[in-house]
Amino acid sequence: MLKNKGIENLPEKWDYVSFSKGAQLRVKRNLYYHHGIFVGDGVVHFGEGNPEKNINSPEENRIMLTSLEDFLKGGVPEVRVYSRKEKKFLLEADEIAERAKSRLGEGGYNLYTNNCEHFSNYCAFGVAYCKSTDK
Repeated sequence: MLKNKGIENLPEKWDYVSFSKGAQLRVKRNLYYHHGIFVGDGVVHFGEGNPEKNINSPEENRIMLTSLEDFLKGGVPEVRVYSRKEKKFLLEADEIAERAKSRLGEGGYNLYTNNCEHFSNYCAFGVAYCKSTDK
């Protein structure tokens, strides 16, 4: 996992606005936010597994492409709004989408070191980090 660009220490802003290819999305679940990358024809994200099994199960959580509706599961999408400092690190929208698609089918989900937020930030910035677990 790549680190040390300093991007992981900048504050984040999220909003309910329209979005386009390469956008970082999140949707509120009961106890957490689920993150993904909008790629134009859907959202690439870690699948949330089988609810009857452990949510941390690597076998059940693979990176997949789903429709926006399936990603949202009735929730409201929030799109990441980048600060001027974040934009210095942000990759181009097409590259973000291609990074996301290039990881389709990958597993290795880990709540603390390789979750949906790590994946989303890796695609957008080239740095895998998660504000809620990387403390």
